[in-house]
Amino acid sequence: MCGIGPGSRTRPTRASPCPWTRRDFSRSSRIACCAARGPERDSLSDIWSAAYGFVTSLTLTYAVVACFFVVGLFRLRRRRAPAPANADLPHVSIVVAARNEAENVDACLPALLAQDYPQDRYEVIFVDDHSEDDTRARAEAYLDGAPHLRVLSLADLGDADRTGKQHALDLGIRQSRGEIVAGTDADCVAPPSWLRALTSRFRADTGVVVGFSVLDARGDGGSAFVKLQSLELLGIFAAFAGGLAWRLAMGCTGNSLAYRRAAYEELGGFMKMGFTVAEDNMFVQWVDRHTQWRIEVAHSADSLVWTRPMPTYRAFLDQRLRWSSNSLENRLSVVWFSVVAYGVNLLLPVAVLLALMGFGSLPWAVGLVALKLLPEWALLARGLSLFGRRDLLAYLPLLAPFHTSYVLLVGLAGLSGRSAWKGRSHQMQRKTFGPHP
Repeated sequence: MCGIGPGSRTRPTRASPCPWTRRDFSRSSRIACCAARGPERDSLSDIWSAAYGFVTSLTLTYAVVACFFVVGLFRLRRRRAPAPANADLPHVSIVVAARNEAENVDACLPALLAQDYPQDRYEVIFVDDHSEDDTRARAEAYLDGAPHLRVLSLADLGDADRTGKQHALDLGIRQSRGEIVAGTDADCVAPPSWLRALTSRFRADTGVVVGFSVLDARGDGGSAFVKLQSLELLGIFAAFAGGLAWRLAMGCTGNSLAYRRAAYEELGGFMKMGFTVAEDNMFVQWVDRHTQWRIEVAHSADSLVWTRPMPTYRAFLDQRLRWSSNSLENRLSVVWFSVVAYGVNLLLPVAVLLALMGFGSLPWAVGLVALKLLPEWALLARGLSLFGRRDLLAYLPLLAPFHTSYVLLVGLAGLSGRSAWKGRSHQMQRKTFGPHP
């Protein structure tokens, strides 16, 4: 059939090159089927074509969504309304839930009590969630001389079933008096400008203001590992902010969040969600999907709170696993993009490796890597500019391998819904897509 056989005068037909490597495999045995004539070669070519087309489409989708976030960041309002007089400032209740945070109380509470905000216009409510150390005692030590501080404890309710951050926050909010509730975590330190920065974003139709946090300070001499954590975290926050600019709430952080009591009560509060380890994310998504309230972003440097970085890579993975344990509770668009991002981070390294081994076009693989990285870097550059942290741009070349390594490790593990925190193990019960009020 190919003109090769006993007595044949026809010269052997030269094998056509592999359609993807563009190499003539008649002189190589690396992929014999690319040199062979017949249905076997056609079948393999079809498989390669479909696989490469799928990876290309997936990467292109990822890049388009990243560009969507970049444009969103440019849409964010740069200017705030003129600061109101102190008498016109809204009354704010800062609610902090804490469990086993004795080592952090002495940094967190003084910062909250020293906000650049009139003392008669805000209060701090610290709620202890059955701590096994002296968290409560340390917090109560600040009661003298701080009339705007109250310390509550879930243990005083006498109900063993009322445990966890949701219950603690719910107790604090029910005991609060502010028209706006601001939240941060007990392991965070808020700058004096934090409360004013958040409240300045509220308008008449604003229900939630999302703020962000950072793990280090400019020029603090932190290690490359800490800087990478901070850069990666601000990259996530940049995507959140870019989505919010389009009125798409993908997530937030409980480190820095403020919302109207009216919006909270309209949705029934945190307890209506059922158990979740991401009550902040779920609440913001509920507001976005099921109310008419707007969600604003506080992105200026004076609104960033400081929180501790993870000391080791293992601790970092445990944290990310805990964050991803609620993956299937997110709205469908968030789940969809998470799947796309995981697929790109998984398949692109494989495509590059195969190309280096001769089983694919190296220029094509490099092009796909560029298609992924360039929008990512644009998102980070714009986000770091908004957050006032351009100094972290120097660590961009190291971010891709750092980010890919942990995404591949925790991406699938997070689907189990299991997590552990502060001596408690949690198992997510509901496995449906999206929040349901």
